[in-house]
Amino acid sequence: MKPRTAVSVLSLLLGVLLCYSPARAQQNPMGLALPATAQVTDTFSPLPFGAAQLQGGMLGTRFEASARHRLLEVDENDLLDCFERRNVPHQDWQGEHVGKYLHAAAQTWAITGDPQLRAKMDRIVARLLKTQEADGYLGTYKPEHRWTSWDVWVHKYDLLGLLTYYQATSNKSALAACRRIGDLLCKTFGTGPGQRDINKSGEHMGMAPDSVLEAVVLLYRATREPRYLAFAGYIVRNYDAPGGPAILASLEKYRSVRRVANGKAYEMTSNFNGLLELYRVTGDRRLLNDMLIGWDDIVRNRLYLTGSASSGEVFQDDFHLPNGERANICETCVTVTWEQMNLQLLRLTGEARFAEQAERAILNHLLGAQKPTGDDWAYYTPLEGHKPYDSATTCCHSSGPRGVALLPSFAIMTSNDGGLVVNFYNTGEATVLLPKAGRVKITQQTDYPLNGKVLLTLTPDKSGAKFPLRLRIPSFLTGLDYRINGAPQPLDYKPGAPNYLLIDRAWKRGDTVTLDLQLATRLVRGDHENAGRAALVRGPLVLALDTALNPDLPNIRRAELASEDLVGLKFTYAPERAKAGEWVFQTAGRIGGTALTIPLYLTPYATAGQDGKSRFEVWIPLPGKAPDAGRSGSVLANGIASASRQGNVEGEINDDDPDTFRVTFNGQRAEEDWYAVTLEKPAMIRRVVFIHGKRFHDGGWFDTSEGKPRIQVQTEKGGAWKTVGLLDTYPAATDVDPKGLRDGQRFEMTFPSIQVFGVRIVGKPACGDNSAQCFSSCAELQAFER
Repeated sequence: MKPRTAVSVLSLLLGVLLCYSPARAQQNPMGLALPATAQVTDTFSPLPFGAAQLQGGMLGTRFEASARHRLLEVDENDLLDCFERRNVPHQDWQGEHVGKYLHAAAQTWAITGDPQLRAKMDRIVARLLKTQEADGYLGTYKPEHRWTSWDVWVHKYDLLGLLTYYQATSNKSALAACRRIGDLLCKTFGTGPGQRDINKSGEHMGMAPDSVLEAVVLLYRATREPRYLAFAGYIVRNYDAPGGPAILASLEKYRSVRRVANGKAYEMTSNFNGLLELYRVTGDRRLLNDMLIGWDDIVRNRLYLTGSASSGEVFQDDFHLPNGERANICETCVTVTWEQMNLQLLRLTGEARFAEQAERAILNHLLGAQKPTGDDWAYYTPLEGHKPYDSATTCCHSSGPRGVALLPSFAIMTSNDGGLVVNFYNTGEATVLLPKAGRVKITQQTDYPLNGKVLLTLTPDKSGAKFPLRLRIPSFLTGLDYRINGAPQPLDYKPGAPNYLLIDRAWKRGDTVTLDLQLATRLVRGDHENAGRAALVRGPLVLALDTALNPDLPNIRRAELASEDLVGLKFTYAPERAKAGEWVFQTAGRIGGTALTIPLYLTPYATAGQDGKSRFEVWIPLPGKAPDAGRSGSVLANGIASASRQGNVEGEINDDDPDTFRVTFNGQRAEEDWYAVTLEKPAMIRRVVFIHGKRFHDGGWFDTSEGKPRIQVQTEKGGAWKTVGLLDTYPAATDVDPKGLRDGQRFEMTFPSIQVFGVRIVGKPACGDNSAQCFSSCAELQAFER
């Protein structure tokens, strides 16, 4: 980020206190936690808010995009209406968004000092606190519906957001509101007379309401109030109540997150973060041990190559990792709580494996879900298909900026032996007051992860200050070289497990450390559901084949790698192919079933499909493994597809893959839509199959109120279209109601054999809940000889 702009004198003084307080004056989080509220001393501690700046690079660019184009633009009324008008129906979990917003915005403001963001936060907090009732209630439910569904969950995010705002601004009204929430929770839930069972006050076998644990422990740390810690103990004991999630007992018995409660990933990992916070406070080793069981199971059995997890929002069976859009994989909320879990474990243990998993998730799936412009997010982000960005207010759109806001405080940390730790390589700087060495400024200059060259400059206030410096060494390097003030240093480096390079010395002002992290390009062979395919990974970056960079590729699904080893692939950097500032790499490929070698252009998963329209794939078939054209037998497989209108999703409609689809959405109305496939040479057909694409709230189907969709053919090349029949089995859908039409539903029509040069489906598009426009969708258009 750029240096701070004009801020108030009070804000500047606060920033100085936060940045330059002794790193071990209290247990982190600095500015929130009171002394003597933790039994476990963190091995590594995040920097105080505002102590670190990220400048450009992958992390800094995305941080600034989130600050400018998301956090400043979020509709305040959309966040607060559900509190200010509780009698008006809202989503059950609508109240979570304001807390998530404050959690991200407060951390971001503490770094940028943006007065507009501060003013926006202050307005939001003032309006929110006005809605708190006398008993402390700060939810969105009518009195008769309190403590049902997602009510406790909403209070969790109230607490997390307001506590972070208090941490960044020292606003005592925010802390007082949190106390009132905490007191109400303690009064409402428990095992005493008239108290409720918290497991039964929310969803997913109690995992949703139980996840208030993290916020309650942080409230204890901010107040040193014993009843909040006692309430945290009740939550954990109550896991094992009848019907409860039995989180710890299940992990110990089955050693699988799949067997915990109903497997719901977001709510489960939210509890994991609360349990790690409670371990820090109590020192109960069982909590840490069980979280390590869960972490190990996720990494071994349930983690995508891009560093996130879940399909259909749950942890699936071992190695069941579907890639497509319809599998609803890697919910952004899960990505963020998984990132947080790794950062918690990194703080507690100082082990590099947790930093490496956090980097993997951040550089690939977190930034892959964020539109590079920062304004939109994807709820789910597939490994093949399209990035479904939108600007709606959903759980994931509110969670994503939280994951980005965490980055500066963890890029550089302090260690419990009085030193500095560099976890994430990105141009930037930090100023920290170390307990023995005094104030030290550290700057980074690097293009990592494009390459592994890193220049670190250390400037202690007092020359000769002695302190340890730890530099994270990833597991994926082929070699490592480092120099101090330009002089090579002896190093017995062996590639393997992630680790830290420890340099413990007296530092003079302006001392430099130069790292050459020799990044490898790796060919990762797929297994299980990805057998016969491979992915290319450059350093920490998972790469993807993107149709936007390969306009000459007729069908991305038929592309395959030209070799099974990197030598034959001749992997190179190809910046001349960049279209929107992305990094582009070139390798050798083929069209399946041919011997002709063609170039394939790949980009990091974080920027693949960034236009929201192009199709991309992470897993690419190995030589001879690309699917055959027309494996279904459709004579249209090698034809040229077209549609009546260009929409915002342009998937293939003749690739034998019903997970890819095309829409005609362009924000306009139309009386008729069609999808066609034409052929260079004629073919005999007697059967046509149409597979519907996807329904949306504002259309995506055919309105049949004036007739069912028509199947038409061309009997002469470029000739007139002739109707051969209707799709009679298509539902009696209207302009606003799809009448039960399912995503991917298949329809078929037969007729006497005929020779054709083309086939198309024609129908009237529907508008759903937005009459200003209408559109339709098509997943597959197929035709068969028999």
